[in-house]
Amino acid sequence: MFAKYKFILYSFVIGFDTLAGIDLSTRLQTINTSNSLFTAKDIGVSRLRSRLDLDKKLANTELKLTGQFNTQWKQYGEVDLSKSTINNDFFSIYQAYVDYKLTRDLNLTLGRKEKAITNERLFGTAAWSNWNRSFDQVGAEYQKGFAGITGHIININNDDRLKITDFKNEQLIYHLSFFNNYQFLDLLEINIIQLQGSDKNSNLSSHISLNHQLNHFRFEFDYINQSSHVDDKKYLEELYELSIGSSFGDDEYLFLSLSHGITSADFNPLFGSGLKFQGHHTNFLGGKNLRDFAFHLDYKINEKLSFGLDLHKYLK
Repeated sequence: MFAKYKFILYSFVIGFDTLAGIDLSTRLQTINTSNSLFTAKDIGVSRLRSRLDLDKKLANTELKLTGQFNTQWKQYGEVDLSKSTINNDFFSIYQAYVDYKLTRDLNLTLGRKEKAITNERLFGTAAWSNWNRSFDQVGAEYQKGFAGITGHIININNDDRLKITDFKNEQLIYHLSFFNNYQFLDLLEINIIQLQGSDKNSNLSSHISLNHQLNHFRFEFDYINQSSHVDDKKYLEELYELSIGSSFGDDEYLFLSLSHGITSADFNPLFGSGLKFQGHHTNFLGGKNLRDFAFHLDYKINEKLSFGLDLHKYLK
């Protein structure tokens, strides 16, 4: 039934240190489709992303500046690149931030920076994208012993690529997180995220994440409760995912796990990293109204080379 479908994606990445604290990297990505689940047309597109990172660390301060250049070109097929808002030729400041350690327990952040929180269920990077994802933000983190609290105010008004469909106007995001590393639990994390649009549309998401490793056994659990107000309609949605696995060998060369996830009909993944959990299936499955049964295998050949296999069964 699916024999006629073809979707091929491959990437090549190279990077090196030019000087102390200065890194240069570039990535070439090619996508070829033919009667695929993505499009009925034959399309070939190549994309290039180059970055220059300047990173300076002082006694209590880290300064980082990342310039990024993106371009793409058509190999064959009917594709209008002029309609793309994220992959045409442009240079941008991808990251520009300062991290300042005010005290031994308190750290402050100001500027444009990647953001990976909520186990990347609601906020994560988009590494496979030609532009990835970063946010203008101000934040603070306080940690004392095993426990800590973080807070951020995130502004996404200045970048149309970050706009969520239901929130087309000005958007501010408020994030508050509590975390605790117990002896009997590697991590307990609670996140509260409030997204507010100027058109009175809003989204309030509460997330709890548990994970623990005992010898070779590993356990992870995520739960999200979400309340949204969009165009005078109210939505109450949920996400569950449980993963259980085990590693083998003294050097843990093999890891096997099983996972099961459920997302309700109108769940909004916001800026989640779907690729982390569903691979490229997320491009046509979306992040809602989905049940996912998965088997994961990771095999470490040596310290620098590894192999991974994910098998999924989806129900919508």
